[in-house]
Amino acid sequence: MIQIGGLRVHLDNREISRDGKPVRIGSRAFDILELLIAGNGALVTKKQILDSVWPDSVVEENNLQVHMSTLRKLLGNERELIKTVPGRGYRLVSTQSACEVNAAIAESFSVDVPNNLPAYSSALIGRDEAIADISAALQTARLLTLVGSGGIGKTRLSIEVARGLSRRFPDGIYLVSLASATDA
Repeated sequence: MIQIGGLRVHLDNREISRDGKPVRIGSRAFDILELLIAGNGALVTKKQILDSVWPDSVVEENNLQVHMSTLRKLLGNERELIKTVPGRGYRLVSTQSACEVNAAIAESFSVDVPNNLPAYSSALIGRDEAIADISAALQTARLLTLVGSGGIGKTRLSIEVARGLSRRFPDGIYLVSLASATDA
């Protein structure tokens, strides 16, 4: 059973309920919801959805939009849990607020985990959503690369994510800087 806002989704039975009452949706909408759940907060592209839900069929993109609208109506006031990434796809976001995510990360850091992470005296402000997104992506990926212009905070962001995930790695977390590497 998976809780998405006020909905309880039973993937095995392909059932959805709200306040203990069954909710009906079409099989294609359920398939899309299942893909978004499996994405674990990561982007699920339109192509992935179309290929999975309508295999061996040519389907207009507006069919996908109709089913996404159905899912958002089902979520009601929590419709923002399904984010549209314009031109790319969709992602199902956590119901936790950014403040709760930051607090959970701070609480979860265990000083008992061996590490060489630098200590920062200031809080990381305005990056809560990025921390949550990266943490969610690392649930399904072993390697994640952050790219961007120099000085925008990629290293600091990585360190904060590592702190938040420290309990998943009781053998230790170590920062290895490759900034000075000259040979690819």
